[in-house]
Amino acid sequence: MPKRLSDRQRECITLFARGMMAKEIGRHLGIQTKTVQDHIAEAYERLGVNTRWAAAQALGIEPGQDRTPIPSLGSDALSEPVGGASQVPETGTGTRTLYDLYVGLGKWRAPPRGAVGRILRILLFAFLIAVLFGSIIAVGSLVFRTVDVLHDVTRS
Repeated sequence: MPKRLSDRQRECITLFARGMMAKEIGRHLGIQTKTVQDHIAEAYERLGVNTRWAAAQALGIEPGQDRTPIPSLGSDALSEPVGGASQVPETGTGTRTLYDLYVGLGKWRAPPRGAVGRILRILLFAFLIAVLFGSIIAVGSLVFRTVDVLHDVTRS
């Protein structure tokens, strides 16, 4: 039978099961990240588990049940989907996976790959080639002028 968890360990495991990382939990609770990691490790040991999902199930918490940011973090804007993002699909098990969240971002999950970027790269390359040729012509002209002056000096 698993040992009883402290209130802080239960709080850390609950937030961890929601999908928060140790650093975020530490900021939310006002404690060091290392302390959060220690609470989670001790809770794992007491529960006899080795993953956040198993710990959540051992405590009767539905893993991934509530992945919205906690209101006290001041992130009301984050609970709304990103502009243009579709509604996050369900996996059929009642939980949302990280992949489901990624797919739910729709066109926002990758930077645009339009012709504008390609045209800018071509124009930059053409500019660099023009500078290179201009430099070669300038150096060649300087060399020929120097040789011509030296030739005139030696004739006189």
